Order: sequence, then C-alpha cells, then structure tokens
Amino acid sequence: MQKLYGAQIRREAGLTKSLKRATTQIQLPDNIRPGLEKTVKEVKESVDKVVAEAVELWEERVEKATPKVKAGVLDLVRDLEDNLEKMRGRLTITSPRFFRLKADG
Repeated sequence: MQKLYGAQIRREAGLTKSLKRATTQIQLPDNIRPGLEKTVKEVKESVDKVVAEAVELWEERVEKATPKVKAGVLDLVRDLEDNLEKMRGRLTITSPRFFRLKADG
C-alpha cells in the first residue's frame, strides 16, 4: 500500500477509525476500558498484518506474471504482423473514411 499511495495513505480508516470513535464516545466503566482498548489494539494489529500479507502476496504474483504477460503480448503482436504481411496482397482498404476491408481470394 505504501508503494501505491505513498504519503497519501491514511493511518486510520475503516474498522480502526470506527472502533476508536466508538470507544471514545461511549462512557465505559474504568475497569472495562483498558481491556477493551487492548482488544481493539490487538484486532487492529491483526487486521493490519493480514492486509499487509495480502498486499505483499498480490504484489509478488503481479511481479511474477508481468514477464509472462509481456511475452504473450509480444508474441501476439509478432503473429499479427506476420499474418498481415502474408495477407498484404489480399487485403485492400476500400475507404479509409469508413474503414471497410475487402479480402480477395
């Protein structure tokens, strides 16, 4: 996430923000508040860890797939160029205005 958003990434959002807001607005007995705050902190850390691991896994997969996708696209372009070269004599553009194609043969 840091790579993607840089300095614009929010420190607290979603679940963390909602839980903090809920715990500060509710008047809890003094004996319950420390335990609840500890639980909220643990949940936040767990969620952050899972999200970080998921992002890392996704980034690794994208990095591994990129060369394969690039190679596939290059092969596709080469095949298209070869086929167009072979069809050069049989392919005629009759009107560039309407992009009509006519195949002879």
